[in-house]
Amino acid sequence: MGAFTAKLAMIAYEYLAKIERKFKHKMLSKRDILNLVPNLEQEGLKGGVIYYEFKTNDSRLVIENIKLGLENTNAQALNYVKATGFEYDSSGKINLIKAKDLLSGLEFEIKTKSVISAAGPWTDDILKLNDAKAPNKVILTKGIHITLSKKDFPLEHALYFEVGKGRMIFAIPKFEDVYVGTTDTFYQDQKENPSIDKEDVTYILSAINSSFTHINLDFSHVKAVWSGLRPLVKQEGKGESEISRKDEVFQTESGLIAIAGGKLTGYRKMGEKVVDMAMKSLSTPFKNTHTQAIDFPGKGKTAEKIILEQLVRDGVSRLEAEKMYHWFGEQSLNVIKYQNIEGLPKYIGTSLRYSFEKEMVTNAIDFLIHRTQLAYFDWKLTLEILEKVREFIEKEGVILPSLEDELKILNGLMQFQK
Repeated sequence: MGAFTAKLAMIAYEYLAKIERKFKHKMLSKRDILNLVPNLEQEGLKGGVIYYEFKTNDSRLVIENIKLGLENTNAQALNYVKATGFEYDSSGKINLIKAKDLLSGLEFEIKTKSVISAAGPWTDDILKLNDAKAPNKVILTKGIHITLSKKDFPLEHALYFEVGKGRMIFAIPKFEDVYVGTTDTFYQDQKENPSIDKEDVTYILSAINSSFTHINLDFSHVKAVWSGLRPLVKQEGKGESEISRKDEVFQTESGLIAIAGGKLTGYRKMGEKVVDMAMKSLSTPFKNTHTQAIDFPGKGKTAEKIILEQLVRDGVSRLEAEKMYHWFGEQSLNVIKYQNIEGLPKYIGTSLRYSFEKEMVTNAIDFLIHRTQLAYFDWKLTLEILEKVREFIEKEGVILPSLEDELKILNGLMQFQK
């Protein structure tokens, strides 16, 4: 990408994202870039751009949306519950969902006037549950990230660079590590815990080795690997990276509303679209919403520095405080007040108790991956606390998956480390 193209891209990005003037991009010379990232490969390097990007924890974002919905409505949330079928009224409209609690095995029914499916990779499964002959609407691509130690890949600034035919790679420092990704390949295997191929890891390692000097990474340097699936709206004849990320809504004759595709940055607009459609189908009068004025839990007015200082006074190290703040934001001040769990570091024990009571944690994987991402960045600690995490949850009366099953998932994150 040349300087002119990069500048045009930045102007378009900042316009669409409504970036404030004080956060506008700045074009950098080759020398400027090398001052920031000294080990960047110089051959072919002409310059760069420094700009503001936004990062998030996707699973934490989902949890905070659920919590916010429960606090502001009469909604109920169910965890580990699977839709197994539908029933219909005399006009052919869905009026009942058959469901199963995957933890207890209990089967039950939910009466309904409207159903919205936001099932991601399982979109076609839900559509076929409603109509076995329904055509496939989505195609899956897989992306992986790898975690590396800063000792092996020294990097202090988040960096985006291109490899091959313009494929985007992001390298993002996080505490003592750097995580790098992502790949983009078609995927047709099982959707739970998507498989990770050696070719995926090799691709990212090769991208780093060819883009940075004095870096020679191999599988032994990989601390963890994780993968995710993109449910893209099917477009015949297009390659993985060519398929549009645009979202699309499908409404069946039975009234089922399904949304697929799209990107995380547009999730609020996507949500607004399907809720408006559901309200319209129910002839429900539209009311003014105040969701734009509601902050996520944890996004308060207390400065990060003040929160970190208070957490340290409450008995955790500076690094542990930073991790808690990354997980919970301003909520950390409430989390740290929970009673610790014997045998666990305070920042882990209080976070586990809070996540169990407030965030529907039902097993170790929920906590170690989906609430904290500990397993992605601290493998040694993950193995050390696994039994204690399981012990606490089991004492609370929750039926746990087997240790073998949880280790299988966790070991999948480490399968390429020697």
